[in-house]
Amino acid sequence: MTERFAKMRTIFCIIFTLLYGASSKTINVATNGKVTLQSHVEGEIENIVWMHDGDKMVDWDNKAVNIREYFKFKGRIKLDVKTGDVTFIRLTKDDSGLYEAVVIIQGRIISIKHRVKVTDPVTEAKVTCLSNATLHCEAEGDSLDYSWFGPGLQTAEMRGQTGPQISKENQDSVYTCVVNNPVSHSSVTYHASGCFASDPVTEAKVICLSNATLHCEAEGDSLDYSWSGPGLQTAEMRGQTGPQISKENQDSVYTCVVNNTVSHSSVTYHVRDCFASDAGDHQLILRVVSAVIGVIGVICIGAAGLVYYCYKINSRVIYI
Repeated sequence: MTERFAKMRTIFCIIFTLLYGASSKTINVATNGKVTLQSHVEGEIENIVWMHDGDKMVDWDNKAVNIREYFKFKGRIKLDVKTGDVTFIRLTKDDSGLYEAVVIIQGRIISIKHRVKVTDPVTEAKVTCLSNATLHCEAEGDSLDYSWFGPGLQTAEMRGQTGPQISKENQDSVYTCVVNNPVSHSSVTYHASGCFASDPVTEAKVICLSNATLHCEAEGDSLDYSWSGPGLQTAEMRGQTGPQISKENQDSVYTCVVNNTVSHSSVTYHVRDCFASDAGDHQLILRVVSAVIGVIGVICIGAAGLVYYCYKINSRVIYI
């Protein structure tokens, strides 16, 4: 009879809560976070049951030995039987909804309601400069709210992912994008000069032209070339075309430096490499001449043999 009475009392408490339970404001919690729902009751608890959207999640009464956990909340819920507060962890979006508690203290029924919303937190915000020099802010998460701060901006007016359009005249300015949602926020600053930054300098290379003049090459925006080496004045030797060299100074080393506003690259060149191809050409010519002489020699020997053979044949014919 006692067990039956306890069940009937629990059912009555649930019905009472649905009809008369006091509601509270929504509690926002981050995904994979934890939350504690408070009962705000005073006195020794005789019986308590917590429900999520009408389904039992945990209950206890002073005649029970153990706290009973139900369904998806098993293993991630903790009930404080003295205060009636319940804590659960590793929240997912499925845990959003209405949480209701029915507490009995000295035969008096007390009901509590909490509404919980589980929200993905804001990821790290990033700002990019679009082709028309307009700043654009991006982040991931739920219910995102964007706002911008910077020179000449009114926060109330500058909201949303699209930020200010900037020009080269104000490229020394710094702008901030702030992204908020109910559980977290992220902010990022952006230097307007980044909108007009040049492509970085690629690896520089030096080649030797046919007239023994050095030539430097690299890729990037707004490139500035300068040379250094024996007998050169840096202020005078600028540009892709470097010094014209001779075999007399082939032990020298020259350096080409390529700069722009965002990076630089340098390369050294040994003058002897400019004439290494000449030695190779000479060797090639010698090999070709040797081959031609060899071929001529073979032809001459073959012709001599043919003449001798014909002579022998003719001699034999006359003898006969």
